[in-house]
Amino acid sequence: MDNANNLNLPKPVSESQPEAPSVATGFPEEAIPSEFGEEESETSEDSGGRPQGLPAPEQQPPSEPAPSVTPVVPSEPAPPAAPPPAATPPTKSGVSWGWLIACGIGCVALAIALAIILGGATYFVLKARDEVEQTTTTTIENISTPAEEESSSSELESAATAPAEQPGEDAAKKAALADEPDWVARVQSHSSDWTEAVVWTGPPESEFVWAYTLRWDDTSGQYEVLSMDTVGP
Repeated sequence: MDNANNLNLPKPVSESQPEAPSVATGFPEEAIPSEFGEEESETSEDSGGRPQGLPAPEQQPPSEPAPSVTPVVPSEPAPPAAPPPAATPPTKSGVSWGWLIACGIGCVALAIALAIILGGATYFVLKARDEVEQTTTTTIENISTPAEEESSSSELESAATAPAEQPGEDAAKKAALADEPDWVARVQSHSSDWTEAVVWTGPPESEFVWAYTLRWDDTSGQYEVLSMDTVGP
């Protein structure tokens, strides 16, 4: 006995010990009711020779036939998509060229407008100044100084005080040639005091044509024509 204990061998089962439970049910055979008796302890043909109490294996459903596969016909390739429009490359600062061009055109137009406005204003200012200067000059020219007034007065006085033309040969010829100043004249006869005179006139280097009878007028201070006759035999 001591050797059996040392070898850890299983002890023999005595007849007085209760029977081990059944492998299939897990309970002693004596504890199973009679209604589950011999019929359940026996294996049936349907169980396939497996111990009673084990669940039957799950039955697999019959396999369905594989679905028919329709062959895929490749369709025509779609035309290539149009390339996207080329975008205007931005400048280094992120501003587009169009915006810069528009700003430049606007600045040039503004400068031209300012130049036109300033030029027009300058033109009108200069024109107004010239008109004022011309008006001032005309006014100054029309204003006579005291020296000029004295000069004019002296000239008038000298003309008024000048001696009147006296009767004589020159005065008689002048009166006879009043109508034909290019002709020549000759005093044909006169009184002793030259109050009366006869003067012939005619073209140069030709015979005399007209004979003027003159008389001196003291009121007018010149000769008057009394008669005008042709020169003849």
